Amino acid sequence: MRVANIFATSAAMLLCFSSAALYADEKISEAETLLFETNHLKKITKPEKLHYIFVKSGTLEQSFQDDVQVSIDKITPDGGKYVTTEFFSGPKRINFPPIEEAKGNPVLVFFLERDIREMERLTGGRSLYFRHRIRMALADHAEVRSVKIAYDGKEVDAKEIKITPYLNDELKDRFGRHVGKYYLFILSDKIPGQIYQLHSVDPDGQPGQSGTVPPLIEETLTFSAGEKRAAR
Repeated sequence: MRVANIFATSAAMLLCFSSAALYADEKISEAETLLFETNHLKKITKPEKLHYIFVKSGTLEQSFQDDVQVSIDKITPDGGKYVTTEFFSGPKRINFPPIEEAKGNPVLVFFLERDIREMERLTGGRSLYFRHRIRMALADHAEVRSVKIAYDGKEVDAKEIKITPYLNDELKDRFGRHVGKYYLFILSDKIPGQIYQLHSVDPDGQPGQSGTVPPLIEETLTFSAGEKRAAR
């Protein structure tokens, strides 16, 4: 299975989520279209900084909150964007590469890449496996529904995508308490950059258990504001 091309970049990390050329004959799912075939930055016509708040909580490890900023630094005459990202601050900061000619919002892939690194650390699994499971879940098993979100003092239309990549995999027994992990992606074309919220929940077991059991790990990245910047 594949996830279609999102960014024009040579970074191998991003290419792991952009193998459309190998699977051109396959139908692209609605979830893939929303996440990876949509120009999230199309409506941004001037340099702008998008602010997000990241919150980690749960019973397994220490909670924390930090900021993520996506800067549309330059816009070419044909509408291409040069984008840089500040993912966390201080010692937690992750150095992700700038993106040239970006169309998709890179905060999506960077959130997933950080998540995959964490899954490697927690389970001893390999990043290629986790990327593959996420790709397959988006292509074959994603749940997509229409929702409303609060933005700029009003309710606006949005789409929510849910995947549970590991639950039905033949290797699931290797991941114990992490097998029921699921992801929620909420997008709306009414907000700058279109990514409203990215949410992963590790519920300490399989879905369907009592909702009173606190999750092992819950991580949420939520759009906070967009800020116009002076052109450079």
